[in-house]
Parts: sequence; C-alpha cells; structure tokens
Amino acid sequence: MDRFFGAGTYYGDPGVPHSDPKDYWSACVGALGYVGLLLVEPIPMLHNDLFNPFDFILCHENHKMKKAVRKKKPYKPTFNKLKPEAREFIHDLQDLVS
Repeated sequence: MDRFFGAGTYYGDPGVPHSDPKDYWSACVGALGYVGLLLVEPIPMLHNDLFNPFDFILCHENHKMKKAVRKKKPYKPTFNKLKPEAREFIHDLQDLVS
C-alpha cells in the first residue's frame, strides 16, 4: 500500500481503526494467540458436551451386560429400575449440557 499511496498514508489516520501502531501490534498478538489456541484445540465449540450422562450410563450398562454374557447369565438393564426422580435429574443434566 505504501508503494501506491506513499509512506505514512495510513499511519496515524484517525479514520482508520488499525492505523495506530500500538493497536496494530495488539491485534497481531491477539490473532497469534487465537491461532495458538486453535492449534491446541482445533474446534473448541464442538467440545461443549464432553460430559454426557447418557453416554456414561450406556457404557456402564454395556460393561455389566458383557460381564453377564461372559458368565452366561441373563441381564436386565438397571437404568429403568432407577427412581423416576433420578431419571428426571439425568434428563435435566442432558438438557444443561447440550
């Protein structure tokens, strides 16, 4: 841009928000910080449901079922035997997480 409009065209111009050198460097540092975070965690908005109570319950039920199959015993799911208040609490947790 300096080649076309001359040196200092945008330097200190109050109409251009990024013309102040201090603001320019703070924007660069912020952008580099954001890129650094993205390198660590590429898609952070997809990880808002890391704790899913239903997944935990299903893994527990699957583990118990595998143990029963290995022992050749019948297996009945235990989630349906929970009190209704406990099941509602788990459903409320799911609503909070998602």
